[in-house]
Amino acid sequence: IADVVAAEEMPRIESEVAKLADGDVVRSEWIFQRKDGSRFPGEVMGRRLSDGRLQGILRDVSDRKRTEATLLEQARRLREADRRKDEFLAMLGHELRNPLAPLRNAAQVLRRTDLSPVQTEACRAIIERQCIHLARLVDDLLVVSRITRGKIVLRMEPVDIDVALWVEQ
Repeated sequence: IADVVAAEEMPRIESEVAKLADGDVVRSEWIFQRKDGSRFPGEVMGRRLSDGRLQGILRDVSDRKRTEATLLEQARRLREADRRKDEFLAMLGHELRNPLAPLRNAAQVLRRTDLSPVQTEACRAIIERQCIHLARLVDDLLVVSRITRGKIVLRMEPVDIDVALWVEQ
């Protein structure tokens, strides 16, 4: 056993062999070492035969371990994406709520019958400005949606900052 079991696994052997002495079938995973020194994860199933000898089957589980590691990494990425989505939705809710208070207030003011034309125009301007703001937020949300669904491809490339920031004066 010591020839094939990795050195750090040796302390576990005693307890596993004790289980075999009790007549139990033992199934466990260990790190094994090949003659060339390479290591691999293996699953061992062993039992003690009626004549006292040990019988065991060793199976290389490297592929399964790689698949498990891949699945764990995918699960981690999905949890992270879900967390970011929740943060985005919270921020979006906050951003969508901001223009609603001025809209509600302007609508309540417009209910009054004693408004001057100047006051009415001020309310109309507030409503128009906040509606434009809401429309921009919804447009941005739709762009984000198209990007995440792969409908728009973003390309990273160098840009001349003077051209990008050029403002006609």
